[in-house]
Amino acid sequence: IDLFLGIVANSRDIIESRYPGSEFHVILWDSVHGPNSDTVLKGLADRGINVHTVSDIIPDLEENPSRYYIAPPVEWHPAPSAYEQLASYVVSQIVAR
Repeated sequence: IDLFLGIVANSRDIIESRYPGSEFHVILWDSVHGPNSDTVLKGLADRGINVHTVSDIIPDLEENPSRYYIAPPVEWHPAPSAYEQLASYVVSQIVAR
């Protein structure tokens, strides 16, 4: 986790130095399938990184897994509907602000 957090923080630093005035955001897939989500979320926040959680973006994710995952419980990769929700959020809440 520390290595991951260091890589993300370093990536943010590189982006912000190369592109002054830009913003660096992370979308964290925080679900029951990611047991370290709380630790990662805290670590990103401690480093001052803008974090958006998928549980906030798609509030009914856990209640409706077949809507947002390819084939739960066998295949937990996101379905197109999850990507549509995420893209809509990025455009309306990050890009258009």
